[in-house]
Amino acid sequence: MDTFLRRLAEALAAWEIPPAYAAVFGSAARGTMSLDSDLDLLLIRPDEADETRWDAQVDSLVQAVNGWLGNDTRPLQFAAAEVLAAGGDLPVLAEVLREG
Repeated sequence: MDTFLRRLAEALAAWEIPPAYAAVFGSAARGTMSLDSDLDLLLIRPDEADETRWDAQVDSLVQAVNGWLGNDTRPLQFAAAEVLAAGGDLPVLAEVLREG
């Protein structure tokens, strides 16, 4: 998993529009990921990001991660403003903080 996390960090660092925040959560973060598990990935998009370019980056990352692991990658995406507006009312964020 360390090699995967390093590769993921390198891929995200190379993005033209870097995420405001990114985290792996779910079974991968808990260390219980199996061959048939999905990889859960939280990506927080900067508010000023061009959505077309952002989506292209995410699609490319999903394809890369699927190739690295052989598991299906499930990106969960929010704009930074959505997270701030939710004011703690996004249960998945609590899960990410516990696990990611």
